[in-house]
Amino acid sequence: VCALWALAVGSGLRLAESHYRDRALPGVTFAGSSVAGMTSAQLKDTVTRAAKRTGLNLSDGDSQSAKATLEDLGVTVKVAPTVRSILSAKRNSNIFLRYMPFTGESVDLTVSRDDTALSEYLTKRFVKKSDRPVASTIGYDKFHKVFIVNGGLPGKAPQSTVIRDAIDDVVS
Repeated sequence: VCALWALAVGSGLRLAESHYRDRALPGVTFAGSSVAGMTSAQLKDTVTRAAKRTGLNLSDGDSQSAKATLEDLGVTVKVAPTVRSILSAKRNSNIFLRYMPFTGESVDLTVSRDDTALSEYLTKRFVKKSDRPVASTIGYDKFHKVFIVNGGLPGKAPQSTVIRDAIDDVVS
């Protein structure tokens, strides 16, 4: 009986291993949904769709608002590394738990962020040109042979810290 039981368990594990060799394991989730059994090509499509539909609704607290995509906010989704992360999820776990759907692992989007692009988007979208700060400049007066500082003007600038935190939440 023990030998038959061991043979059945061993055969089941080999069957599961061959079936899930190039697929997401049971219990792996991405963007709040199960991706168990999906191939690399299916995962690429899933990640691409999730990236396109993900965005933030922004408001300046006054009267302006915008719906921004991740691309608008300077976030580049790295599809191939995300797919690799999904396919490698749970691979290092105990062999008996690896194929069990009740032991789960959630995978985040792999992204790179460009904070300059984020700041530029927020500035263009929420700060009027007349309200933007002007940097100080340095000029040279050839007649008096001296450098002259032209003082800048203070202005409004977007506060992107809250937006960066929201991006982190959306990505995970």
